[in-house]
Amino acid sequence: MFDENMPLPLAMALRSLGHDVDTVPDEGLAGRDDPRI
Repeated sequence: MFDENMPLPLAMALRSLGHDVDTVPDEGLAGRDDPRI
């Protein structure tokens, strides 16, 4: 899970290199406490 405090372009770059990257916003978890994630 890619933390919401990390830059989204970095997640997109990792995806373009073939990495399976799920972001907190993609999963609808933005603003949630860490234990919930």
